[in-house]
Amino acid sequence: MATTYTVVPDGRDFRDAQQRVITYAALGNESGDWFRYPEYPDKTITVYGTGTVTVEGSADGVHAIALKDQTGAAISLVVAGTSASAFILENPVFMRVVNNNATGVIATVTCSK
Repeated sequence: MATTYTVVPDGRDFRDAQQRVITYAALGNESGDWFRYPEYPDKTITVYGTGTVTVEGSADGVHAIALKDQTGAAISLVVAGTSASAFILENPVFMRVVNNNATGVIATVTCSK
């Protein structure tokens, strides 16, 4: 079962917002739901909790690939009661957060114009 997310605009009219904040709360050992914000090309992910989180992208919301950070490496954030962040280099149509071997992780993706 996929974990749903919430979207928070930056305080202005939702249609004109310069930023979207997507939060997956209490992400279990599963893939989160796909979200779609290609019009916000600058994206970062911050993860809190304990476990390993990866980020996937897709052109169709079905076939997933691992997304890369600014060094060209696949994003894999390992946290142990702390937090970790990464800039997401790519900007696919669909994105989602995948929790591997973790419990109670909170993942936030910030999308900016």
